[in-house]
Amino acid sequence: PGDYVTYRDSTRAFASVAAVATRGYNLGGGAQPTRVTCGRVTPNLFSTLGVEPSRGRWIADDDDRSGRRVVVLTHQLWRSYFGGAGDIVGRDIHLDAVPHTVVGVMPASFSFPPPGIRQVGEADCWVPTSFSASELAIPSFDFIVLARLAAGVSVEQAGEDAARAARRIWEG
Repeated sequence: PGDYVTYRDSTRAFASVAAVATRGYNLGGGAQPTRVTCGRVTPNLFSTLGVEPSRGRWIADDDDRSGRRVVVLTHQLWRSYFGGAGDIVGRDIHLDAVPHTVVGVMPASFSFPPPGIRQVGEADCWVPTSFSASELAIPSFDFIVLARLAAGVSVEQAGEDAARAARRIWEG
């Protein structure tokens, strides 16, 4: 988490920097309880990836900080587990027995992680995360950081900017 904040706050080559980690949850609220993989994401993940939900909305900046428990579902999970229910947005489901309100469903064509990213598992749903002071202080390698190039920035310039941020991280 601390590395994400460093990249987010100290690089200028990127229009957006997001972080994600996946973990398993027990899902309830549908036919039968089942195990799913859910991405814990910074609220800007979907805009960084340049994708719109097919139903509802993305995770908002204040969802996690406000204490609202929200979730965005994959199209596949919505169809297979919830039967493609037209009223899914706004409905409460349970992740590890904690109620979460469904705020969106991703398009059928969207899958995560993108090709080439093997550090996180394939997600069935996404929940917001903001990092506490203790999470920022303790090194953790659960999260991966993704970024979108800013307009007019070359890959080489972005590499140099990211390398400067990496040096800041290593120098502490």
